[in-house]
Amino acid sequence: MEKSGSNAPQRSHRFGFAEMLRDVLVTSIERGQFLSAMVSLIVITIVVKLPADLMSALFVRFLESLDRGCVLGYVAATALAVPWIWRWRWRNRTGEK
Repeated sequence: MEKSGSNAPQRSHRFGFAEMLRDVLVTSIERGQFLSAMVSLIVITIVVKLPADLMSALFVRFLESLDRGCVLGYVAATALAVPWIWRWRWRNRTGEK
Protein backbone atom coordinates (compact mmCIF):
# COMPACT_ATOMS: atom_id res chain seq x y z
CA MET A 1 0.00 0.00 0.00
CA GLU A 2 1.39 3.40 -1.02
CA LYS A 3 1.33 6.48 1.10
CA SER A 4 -0.48 9.42 -0.35
CA GLY A 5 1.90 11.98 -1.79
CA SER A 6 4.64 9.40 -2.25
CA ASN A 7 6.76 9.64 -5.37
CA ALA A 8 7.81 5.97 -5.36
CA PRO A 9 6.38 5.23 -8.84
CA GLN A 10 8.24 8.19 -10.32
CA ARG A 11 11.48 7.18 -8.62
CA SER A 12 11.41 3.73 -10.20
CA HIS A 13 11.27 5.26 -13.70
CA ARG A 14 13.99 7.86 -13.19
CA PHE A 15 17.40 7.32 -14.69
CA GLY A 16 19.99 8.82 -12.38
CA PHE A 17 23.65 9.68 -12.54
CA ALA A 18 24.73 6.48 -10.79
CA GLU A 19 22.91 4.29 -13.32
CA MET A 20 24.40 6.27 -16.20
CA LEU A 21 27.90 5.98 -14.76
CA ARG A 22 27.44 2.24 -14.17
CA ASP A 23 26.31 1.72 -17.78
CA VAL A 24 29.23 3.72 -19.17
CA LEU A 25 31.77 1.79 -17.10
CA VAL A 26 30.24 -1.61 -17.96
CA THR A 27 30.28 -0.73 -21.66
CA SER A 28 33.87 0.47 -21.42
CA ILE A 29 34.86 -2.83 -19.77
CA GLU A 30 33.15 -4.79 -22.55
CA ARG A 31 34.94 -2.79 -25.25
CA GLY A 32 38.34 -2.78 -23.53
CA GLN A 33 38.31 0.95 -22.87
CA PHE A 34 38.05 0.87 -19.08
CA LEU A 35 41.44 2.50 -18.46
CA SER A 36 40.67 5.47 -20.71
CA ALA A 37 37.20 5.82 -19.15
CA MET A 38 38.67 5.88 -15.63
CA VAL A 39 41.39 8.38 -16.58
CA SER A 40 38.76 10.60 -18.22
CA LEU A 41 36.53 10.36 -15.16
CA ILE A 42 39.41 11.34 -12.86
CA VAL A 43 40.38 14.30 -15.07
CA ILE A 44 36.77 15.52 -15.26
CA THR A 45 36.42 15.22 -11.48
CA ILE A 46 39.61 17.20 -10.89
CA VAL A 47 38.56 19.95 -13.30
CA VAL A 48 35.07 20.20 -11.79
CA LYS A 49 36.48 20.42 -8.24
CA LEU A 50 39.01 23.17 -9.04
CA PRO A 51 38.24 26.62 -7.62
CA ALA A 52 37.36 29.26 -10.21
CA ASP A 53 40.50 31.37 -9.70
CA LEU A 54 42.76 28.34 -10.04
CA MET A 55 40.89 27.18 -13.13
CA SER A 56 41.27 30.57 -14.80
CA ALA A 57 45.00 30.63 -13.96
CA LEU A 58 45.39 27.14 -15.42
CA PHE A 59 43.54 28.16 -18.59
CA VAL A 60 45.70 31.29 -19.00
CA ARG A 61 48.86 29.21 -18.49
CA PHE A 62 47.67 26.72 -21.12
CA LEU A 63 46.99 29.53 -23.61
CA GLU A 64 50.44 31.02 -22.96
CA SER A 65 52.09 27.64 -23.58
CA LEU A 66 50.16 27.40 -26.86
CA ASP A 67 51.50 30.83 -27.76
CA ARG A 68 55.10 29.78 -27.07
CA GLY A 69 54.71 26.49 -28.92
CA CYS A 70 55.45 24.28 -25.89
CA VAL A 71 52.41 22.11 -26.51
CA LEU A 72 53.42 21.19 -30.04
CA GLY A 73 55.36 18.15 -28.82
CA TYR A 74 52.26 16.78 -27.10
CA VAL A 75 50.17 17.46 -30.19
CA ALA A 76 52.71 15.72 -32.42
CA ALA A 77 52.90 12.69 -30.10
CA THR A 78 49.12 12.43 -30.05
CA ALA A 79 48.90 12.87 -33.82
CA LEU A 80 51.34 9.98 -34.27
CA ALA A 81 49.89 7.71 -31.58
CA VAL A 82 46.20 7.89 -32.52
CA PRO A 83 46.52 6.46 -36.06
CA TRP A 84 48.90 3.78 -34.77
CA ILE A 85 46.35 2.72 -32.12
CA TRP A 86 43.50 2.73 -34.67
CA ARG A 87 45.56 0.56 -37.01
CA TRP A 88 46.46 -1.82 -34.15
CA ARG A 89 42.81 -2.17 -33.14
CA TRP A 90 41.73 -2.72 -36.75
CA ARG A 91 44.35 -5.44 -37.18
CA ASN A 92 43.21 -7.16 -33.98
CA ARG A 93 39.57 -7.08 -35.07
CA THR A 94 40.19 -8.41 -38.56
CA GLY A 95 42.81 -10.95 -37.52
CA GLU A 96 45.44 -9.54 -39.89
CA LYS A 97 49.03 -10.45 -38.98
